[in-house]
Amino acid sequence: MKRTVRLHQGQSPGDILVFSGAVRDLKLANPDIDILIDSPCPAIFDNNPHVLGTNKATCPPVNPQADNLLWLTYDLAEIARHPRELYTKLLKDHAITSELSEDELLWSHYIKLENIVYLPEVKLKGRAGKWRWLCARKQLKSAEAYATKNSAVAAWKRYAKANDIPAWEYNGKKKGDRVLVFTHVNDPSAKLPDNIEKFKVGYTRGVKESTWSGKHFCNGFHDEIEELLGVKVPMTSMLPEVFLSDTEKGWMSQVEQEENYRGKFWLINSGVKADMPIKGWGVDNWQGVVDALRDSIQFVQVGELSDDHTHEKLEGVIDLRGKTSLRQIIRLAYHAEGACSHVTFLMHLMAAYQKPCVVVAGGREPRRWEAYPNHRYLDTNGQLDCCAYGGCWQSGRDERKRDSTGEIQKDAKGKDIGENKTCKNMVGNRSRCMQMITPAQVAIEVMNYYRGGMLKF
Repeated sequence: MKRTVRLHQGQSPGDILVFSGAVRDLKLANPDIDILIDSPCPAIFDNNPHVLGTNKATCPPVNPQADNLLWLTYDLAEIARHPRELYTKLLKDHAITSELSEDELLWSHYIKLENIVYLPEVKLKGRAGKWRWLCARKQLKSAEAYATKNSAVAAWKRYAKANDIPAWEYNGKKKGDRVLVFTHVNDPSAKLPDNIEKFKVGYTRGVKESTWSGKHFCNGFHDEIEELLGVKVPMTSMLPEVFLSDTEKGWMSQVEQEENYRGKFWLINSGVKADMPIKGWGVDNWQGVVDALRDSIQFVQVGELSDDHTHEKLEGVIDLRGKTSLRQIIRLAYHAEGACSHVTFLMHLMAAYQKPCVVVAGGREPRRWEAYPNHRYLDTNGQLDCCAYGGCWQSGRDERKRDSTGEIQKDAKGKDIGENKTCKNMVGNRSRCMQMITPAQVAIEVMNYYRGGMLKF
């Protein structure tokens, strides 16, 4: 019997990318199930043939009309943090009436230029268009329509240059930016199927069992989907999936576009999120890797510049920090030779392309849960008491709930609300498991891809 399911996965980009493998296997094993994805990172599912409501490569180009343009003055960072609330405000502020249901909004919101913002299809006072182009331009008092995305971006860059606006502001990574934003959506006339089943998919049980189960991260999603939907989802691969259109593959890399560099390069992500400081290896160590390989490898540094991410600048690299949307980093990885990072989205992305990656992991996650076959995964499982058999799963933060006076709050049984997840095995300001890994180790693993013949200079 035909079923339509909407799967919600709202965690970090790395989690959602791993989830893509389970989505693939659900569809392959159950072709009668149509899949909608509800995710804060829809760019991961662009062009994905296994799901509905994504940007298929066959979408025809449509010229935007001037009367489809709206004047927006919202901070992109706020849009990213509060998409639904700001969408409601958008409708109200611009007197837009939307007759779309929640399911139809989720159906239509997936296709966006670089997926910088989360803006579903809207109806302008009863007039519905297949494409909606939204424009926000800093210090500009008129809106203009362009025949193509590239011509629009070129116009923005000309305007930015003429007005002495730094080019990076185009990406909207600094709070308060007003940037050029275009978005197009699926055909709103397409009828959604009735009786959509909705499921929230995670992998909590997989984490709890990871110490002894021997399962990989991707198994956590497979197991939960099987349980929620009551179907079998046999694994065809442990690798996640991303899909580039032929047009995207034909574009020059962002490194060439912005730096006029046409040689080979490796990506490097040396930063950490504020909610996971235990993963930090230290900018001194990452700089040591760059220095050790300076004569052999051109590194391109990537990472989000925001209040909840820390990415200190490395010397001797091409700096694209804060200059990549999610879709842009997906394309960058397509062009890259390999990558160096801690356990983060980038390692899963390189696995999707089956490309080399050296991962500075330490002891937080079990190796068998996180590592991919073609990667060099530097862990300390089994070398420390705190991660003797599996991972410690600590975040590096005291997550106990406190009141306004700083007192730890208790539940009805007198137990702390929340956990103290700080590392108890520190060397200075760094966890011992990370301190044990040296820049020389990482450099050797990078070079071994060439010594072994997997890559060639």
